[in-house]
Amino acid sequence: MLMQGALDKMANTKGCIERKHAKGKAEHVSKVTSILLYLRDTLDMQSGADISNKLFSLYDDMIQRLNDVHVQSDL
Repeated sequence: MLMQGALDKMANTKGCIERKHAKGKAEHVSKVTSILLYLRDTLDMQSGADISNKLFSLYDDMIQRLNDVHVQSDL
């Protein structure tokens, strides 16, 4: 459910960028980042370490790319 919420907010971010709505873009990016940080930081790195490490890397990459999109407003 959290990931679906993040994906929905990313779609909203895209719409804001296309409409050049900076405030909306910032709000959506902030919410997506919060969701991804929560997902990343609550991984159980002890049990299922292989999948946890892969998910950590995925979430970390998504956060970085989202920050790049926010700064550059480039889809």
